[in-house]
This record gives sequence, C-alpha cells and structure tokens, in this order.
Amino acid sequence: MSDLDPIDPSSALELYLEDKKGTLSQSSIRARRSRISTFVDWLDDREITNLNELTGRLVKEYQLESRKEADWAPSTEKSMMDTTRVFVRWCESIEAVNSGLSERVQSPTLTGDEGVRDLHLDTETAQEVLNNLDRFHYCSRAHVTLAVMWHTMARCGAVRSLDLDDYDSVTQSLRFRHRPETGTPLKNKHTSERHVAISVSLAALLDDWIELKRPAVTDEYGREPLITTRNGRTANGTISGCAYKYTQPCRYKRRCPLDRNPETCESTEHAKISSCPESVSPHPFRRGSITLTPVRRSLQSSFRSCRRLGTGYREALRRAHRPREDGTATGVSRGRVGVSPSSTVSTSSTTVQRVDRSDLRDTSVSQHMSTDSDAGGDGEMEKINVRVPQSLLAQVDDVWEERGYANKSEFIRDALRDAVNPPTQLSEEALEHLAESREQRERGETVSQDDVKDRLGIDD
Repeated sequence: MSDLDPIDPSSALELYLEDKKGTLSQSSIRARRSRISTFVDWLDDREITNLNELTGRLVKEYQLESRKEADWAPSTEKSMMDTTRVFVRWCESIEAVNSGLSERVQSPTLTGDEGVRDLHLDTETAQEVLNNLDRFHYCSRAHVTLAVMWHTMARCGAVRSLDLDDYDSVTQSLRFRHRPETGTPLKNKHTSERHVAISVSLAALLDDWIELKRPAVTDEYGREPLITTRNGRTANGTISGCAYKYTQPCRYKRRCPLDRNPETCESTEHAKISSCPESVSPHPFRRGSITLTPVRRSLQSSFRSCRRLGTGYREALRRAHRPREDGTATGVSRGRVGVSPSSTVSTSSTTVQRVDRSDLRDTSVSQHMSTDSDAGGDGEMEKINVRVPQSLLAQVDDVWEERGYANKSEFIRDALRDAVNPPTQLSEEALEHLAESREQRERGETVSQDDVKDRLGIDD
C-alpha cells in the first residue's frame, strides 16, 4: 500500500462525481451518488477512513450484508454492484486502491424473472404481526418502532433520527430532519426532510410510550430521542432486531410453518434471530406499507383498539407508573374482575357492586352506566338509563372482555363515542380500486417503488 495515495471514501466520492459531471447527465449523477453513498456509508460504519485499506473481501462482505439487511432484489444488487465496480475502477486510476481490485467486484447475472423482486409483508402477515404487538406487547419499544415505520413508511435511519420535539401531539405529526452533525443523517439528506401527519390512534400510542415506557435518557449529543433504550438512542441494529424477531411466525402465529420446535430452534436466540428463513428485515416491512392495500384501514383499527384499552391494560400501565401520595408506586392487580350487566364500577375505589342477575332477564330493566371518575379525558361522568334488547345485551356480554376492556361500561362508552364521531369509511369505488390493486399484485403485474427508482435512476 506504500505506492497508494491516502484518501477517505467520502472525498473520493465527491472527486469522482466532479470528474463525471462533464460526461454524465444530472439524473445519472444523482443515481450514482445514491448508490455509491450506500457503499461509502457502509465503509464509514466500519471506521474505514482510508480507501487504501479496501480489499476484495471487504467489498464481498458489503455485498452479502446488504443483500440480507437491505433485501436487495437481484436487479437492485446488480445495479449497486455494477456502479460500485465502476467507482472502484476509477479509484484505481487515482491510485487510491490497489490495481486490479475492480476485477474482484462481482455482480450477479440476471436471468428470467430474477430482474424483478417484490419482497414485502403481505396484508395478512402485517395484520397478524401488528395484532400480536397490540395484544401482548402494547406500548413496547418494538411496538412503537414498527408502528411508526409502518405508518410513516420511513426507513430505519429516519425512524431512529426522531427526537421528542419532532413529535407534536397537538397537531399529531412527526417531523423528519437531516442532522448528520449529531449522528442522525437521512438517506437523501435535506431532500428527505418532511412533516408526516399521523392518525389519532398512533398519536395515542406515542403519548403512552412517552408517558409510561420510554427510558428518559439523552444521546451523546445531548438530544432527547423519541425511541430510546436504557443506553440512549436506539440503534439501527435494534430496529432490525425488532423486525426480525416479531415477524417470526412462531411469535405471531404461535406455530412454525417449518415445523421447528421454538424451544430448540436457534433462530429464536437473540444473536441469531435474523437467521429465521420466515422472518423479514425492516425494509420489506416498510415496503409492504408502501404497497397500496386495505391493510392501512386494518392498522388504524388495531391502533383504535389500543386507544380503547382505556381503563384496561392502558389504564393499568398508568396506575403502575402513577405514584401514591406517599411517593410509592401503585401496584397493578393481576386478577380479573367479572362485571355483571348492571354492576356499578368505580375505578377510583376499585370496588364492584353486584345485583342479582335474574333481575336482568327482562329487557325493560334499566341498565346503569359506570360512574367512573376517570373517563379517559371525557370529563365528569353522568349516569343514564338505557333499555336494550336482551339478545343485544347477550352479545355485549360475549365480547366486551375479549376486546380488552376492563368493564362493560367502558365498552358501551366507546360504542357511543364511535357513534358520535364515526371513523372515516372508504367509498365503494375506492374499495373496488384497492381490491383490483391487490389482485394485480398477486398476479405479479406490479413492481416495487424501489425497483422503479433503480430502473429510472431517480432518488426519493
């Protein structure tokens, strides 16, 4: 390496692009910058600050890791490695890397349908993954991370870059900003900066995360990340781990399609979760969100159920973190309380007053709603009398608890809220278009957004 001139990867990239300005179009310059920047960022992550250290082995590691982590389609891999080879060959000309290194940069040969890949979570799988998080891991870091990624269609780096003050609970929006000087660059720099409106339900989830679960820490730059671990800002590897872990079928379906035993399967081990052939990285999770399907409505319904946990698990979380007057934490009872159809429940005193169930067989008997002092922000509670058909009452009895409600009164209150402020419904024409879009995708008549960008040589 003594005959080579030292140069860092970023400087080499800028010098290369400047050299090509006279021979390439602006769109080609942008495309090459995007592709080579991925390689340069990879080298930077491994603290390779001098291109003189580049070897064929390092280039191969970059190719294999990117194929797995970024879920490169064969056509994407070919375009990325072709461009990398051209860049390495140019670096040979300025004596930045060893002569002949470009010949060891391998690019795949495409045949048949290998030129198209549309790897993403299908509707059913996405719904099952999110439902599992909603039910068993509500308000966890994984729940929040994957929910934000799915809802905003953001990359790992963009989700990681969010700070507390990037979330506005009043306007219900998230702001993505390019801040390379403090460790959170966006892939397309300032052109990736944007405000994203979020749903009421996602805002409620973020509110709960911030109030109840988020570790109150700062990163090494003194910033307050939105998604944190005990050690600071969540890492890209942690985000990838969340996707790999919770898209394993044995976790969200409680069974393995490969008939492996989860107790002995090495893919369930923390260090090997990405080895599961059925799980996916964050990229297809995000790509599945970009695909236009009715799952968006299902996701909103899932988040709405989080909101409806009111005095259930959501309220239990609040109680667990709410200090008593003596400064000690309030405990959460693990027992379940059965509530009869006309029981009067007071969450402030956690008492239940029961009446003889036989009195309720007559549908003309008045049903008393709860006098809870905590009505989820609705203000002071007022008792009313309501007559309901006995068959309808039986249906309510069958479903209120399995829907995650702490009592039947809260279930009925939520039904009234939805009646007063009904959720937005798509038109029949829109639903028909969505169905047609889904059928086209199933027939293989669509390509992913990323592949289109690669073919056209455009950035986000």
